Amino acid sequence: MRTSEFPYYDLPFEEFNPAQEAVVPYLTDDVNLVVAFETAAGKSALAECAFAYHLSVDPECKVVYVSPFRSLSSEKFEEWGRSSVFGQHLLLSSSESVPDLEEYESARFIVITTESFDSKTRSDAHLLWLKKVSCIVFDEAHLLGDKSRGSSLESAMMRIANISPHARIFLLSGTLDNSVEVAKWVKSLNGKVTRHVRSLWRPCELVYNLHSFEDVYSKYDNMVKEVGSLIGRNLGEKVLVFVHSKKVGEMVVKELRGKGIRAGFHNAALSPKKRKELENTFSSDLGLDVLVSTSTLSSGVNL
Repeated sequence: MRTSEFPYYDLPFEEFNPAQEAVVPYLTDDVNLVVAFETAAGKSALAECAFAYHLSVDPECKVVYVSPFRSLSSEKFEEWGRSSVFGQHLLLSSSESVPDLEEYESARFIVITTESFDSKTRSDAHLLWLKKVSCIVFDEAHLLGDKSRGSSLESAMMRIANISPHARIFLLSGTLDNSVEVAKWVKSLNGKVTRHVRSLWRPCELVYNLHSFEDVYSKYDNMVKEVGSLIGRNLGEKVLVFVHSKKVGEMVVKELRGKGIRAGFHNAALSPKKRKELENTFSSDLGLDVLVSTSTLSSGVNL
């Protein structure tokens, strides 16, 4: 299906891929959507289409994009801010960007982090603009099952369905294994027909290699050296290294720099400005060869 056949939004590519094409017929219907696609299969483009549709057909409505990560919210805000369709309507709300109530009232497109949105649905002061929401997209929806953050997301979804029962609820995820079960629950929130679309199509092949380390006492030292060796054999390619702690990340960067490899460490302790500088430097052809990161880059940030 050609993207030109969707009249509400001009996409930067000519055809919807097979996964997207299964969702397009529902974008203009009064239904909820649970979209479970593989990573990089184009979920965000579908959200953009839905937002553009609602902003076009109802000049009084608001749309909301909810993301669990500040880095992802900031990236989407910057990207959509350059759009002729969305730019004049946007507002960013997170722990690092705190608009006043009047800004929420005047904006039509709110990009907001999960915890910030949760707090707004608890406040009577925000009821007026929340009642005007006609479409709300929850990205990385698999975090409903997260022990530390899932309850915040779940309760926010239940509240917005009560505050604005006419609003369509979209869930996007690349790792939502129980998507059918979740779709049934979403339907129970506002009573709308809920379409579930699961696709295993992906735009590129993944190749997995596992290197295990048995000696718990020297595991980190051996692991870091192995990472350095693997990257050293693949210089010329951009490499992302994800680590579970700042300590391990610092060890990896030190090892790589010791081999003359240009490496940086992206983590939540850095300022937003510094994180953005690292992302831009890594994306540059002449910039960093390797970007080591904690979970700050693991969900949807486009490099």
